[in-house]
Amino acid sequence: KRNSLTVNDPKKKQWHCQSKLFASQAAVPSSLSTMQPTSSPFSRLRQWWKQLFYALKRKVYNVLWKGTAPDSRYSEYSLPPGPFRCPLRRFGFDVRESTPEGGPGVFFKRQAALLQYPRVWKGLTKTKDPFVVVSGASTVKKVLNLEFDMLISNAVIPFSARIVGTNSIRFANDKKEHSLLRKLVGAGSSAEAVREAVPLLQQTAQLQLDHLMESSKTENGNIGVICIEDACHDFTLHVAWRQILGLRLEKQEEPIFLEQTRIWLSGLFDSSAMEQSMAAREYLVSLIDNRIKELEQEGPDGSTLSKMLFATDNEQDYDDTPRRLTRDQVIDNSLLLILAGSDTSAGTLTAAIFSMGLQQNVWRQVVEEQQELMNRQGSKLDKSQLDQDCPYLEAVIKETMRLFPIIGGSARATEETVVIDGEYQVPKNWAVLYDRYQTHYCCPVT
Repeated sequence: KRNSLTVNDPKKKQWHCQSKLFASQAAVPSSLSTMQPTSSPFSRLRQWWKQLFYALKRKVYNVLWKGTAPDSRYSEYSLPPGPFRCPLRRFGFDVRESTPEGGPGVFFKRQAALLQYPRVWKGLTKTKDPFVVVSGASTVKKVLNLEFDMLISNAVIPFSARIVGTNSIRFANDKKEHSLLRKLVGAGSSAEAVREAVPLLQQTAQLQLDHLMESSKTENGNIGVICIEDACHDFTLHVAWRQILGLRLEKQEEPIFLEQTRIWLSGLFDSSAMEQSMAAREYLVSLIDNRIKELEQEGPDGSTLSKMLFATDNEQDYDDTPRRLTRDQVIDNSLLLILAGSDTSAGTLTAAIFSMGLQQNVWRQVVEEQQELMNRQGSKLDKSQLDQDCPYLEAVIKETMRLFPIIGGSARATEETVVIDGEYQVPKNWAVLYDRYQTHYCCPVT
């Protein structure tokens, strides 16, 4: 008849949304055989009824919350705190919930606050899949160290498979294959590649600023209202087609590329836009495929796409033939870089400018640091200047990423039951998600 359950801390009661009859799985014994009868006949009868009740309770629970029972082999470890919600009412959580005001990870922020920010907690998705959310630098690092041994990635992200494709590094579950792909895909993001890209990045930024100032002029020649969010998105997408893909777009083709990329990205969190997103993806794939053909005929250029296409692995032995990325791998990883690099960078830039607008003394210090750099070394930037001569700017960007993590969380799936921090068990086939917001908000390290 109880409607509350003490979890972890005996002084705190975690209130659950399940019905009063099904308070928690943690109360279910892992093995009925471990319960020893007493000598009293009345006690033995009471013990028998108790065993029957728990067995019935477990059966009913597995029907209502299928696949959520704890692993009996790890009976000394409890499931993390958190509700699964009553199946007779609203079922499950939307872990991909986001809002224009709150950004991604709205569900994580709200639910973690309701549970008083435990470092590990559980829930159930709308598709009735159980998951565990972990936070804190040390806890997340321990869990990530289990990747490829007890955790896999592609079992829990089918929505991104259609957006990016299944040939990207995101879907490599073999440790050796993942290491190889990291090397080949990372050829376009090496320190040398970034050093070579800085002049083009500066040129793209200057062109975008010139366009922004010109397009924002009012009739009397003054600068009008500027939408920073749109400006940052346009800038990062220009970087995408110029530097990542190395495309040769005509002036009239640029707005088409920007619009098609936005439509493609809209399918990531909006299932109703999936058909249009897939059509836009075909447009992008055709551009990448044509550029690959040009590179094969003309040779490499300085783009990220080119470095991936011509990268080889000479250290690992694969039938005595150096490994290279396949055409599909180049295409899918190019799309992954656009997804991971353009939209996230635009969000971070927008949040940084917004924050500096609220703290204008910070804005002035950033400007002063850059002005001093220009006075000493001129207006032409290089990577060494960004690495060594902009400490305040770097601090502002890192603090922005701490306060406004662009990604709400990422997920893996357990291949075997995992024990976290020697306290909680995560049964096989559960999803494990990492809450960046709570880690940044609560963890003393961050």
